[in-house]
Amino acid sequence: AKPSKGGGGEAMKRKLDDQHNPDEADEAYVEYVPLRLRKQKEEEKLRKHRDKLGAKRRKAVEKLEKEIREEDKKTFEREQRTLVDIAMEMKKKRGGKELTSEEKEAQDEKYLLSRLTKDRAPLVSAKDRAKGVKYTKSMKTSWRPPKHVRELDEKARAKIRNKYNILIEGEHCPPPCKRFEDMRFPPAIMRAFSEKGIKRPTPIQMQGIPVALSGRDMIGIAFTGSGKTLCFSMPMVMFALEREMKKPLKYKQGPIGLIVCPSRELAKQTCDVVRYFTQH
Repeated sequence: AKPSKGGGGEAMKRKLDDQHNPDEADEAYVEYVPLRLRKQKEEEKLRKHRDKLGAKRRKAVEKLEKEIREEDKKTFEREQRTLVDIAMEMKKKRGGKELTSEEKEAQDEKYLLSRLTKDRAPLVSAKDRAKGVKYTKSMKTSWRPPKHVRELDEKARAKIRNKYNILIEGEHCPPPCKRFEDMRFPPAIMRAFSEKGIKRPTPIQMQGIPVALSGRDMIGIAFTGSGKTLCFSMPMVMFALEREMKKPLKYKQGPIGLIVCPSRELAKQTCDVVRYFTQH
């Protein structure tokens, strides 16, 4: 068979051209690198990458530590201030004028509220805080104030709070109720109030009980003997009663509510109050 004119001749020509052009052949040549050296180069490359990441982490940690130190310093300076220092600063801001007793009391309450909101962590469990859980909706309850209380505008609500020296902070706060009848307690609870000689709610009860019955979180601050115990015990009794009426609890079910007290004496006092109202 005769060779074709195209294929064999061109291949021979390329081979001859390669032999006559050694420079081009050298460019195509890839030098062999032993496996040990290739591993060393890869390890060096990885080491440099790790060092680079380590430097970034160190800078981030140093920045965070610096912010923590500055915050601790500010907190320490704030805690070292005495009440006298605070009073002198406030007096200086007022131009040397003295405050009335009502203004002093309102100012003290405002200061306590500011410390509670700024220096303390939110009232959430350790598990929710670790996972970053944030609750945006209040607990659902069946309680609603009467129509004439619900229809009060913000100006009328503010007038009632100013009259009874009630200070609030927060969003969409429930309206205050000036009578126990407006809180919709059952007749048995109303008779218990009457037998105890309790005719109308105190300021902390006017605002605190509607807040608790609405399923909202609350921090209540009031002087001793102002009736704070009823603010959390009566809503708890009402929720437990409502739960029992919907579906009676069985053995080992519950609890519906939990009260944490700082001392045995206060726990005994709270227990006596709850027992009195639940026996009616």
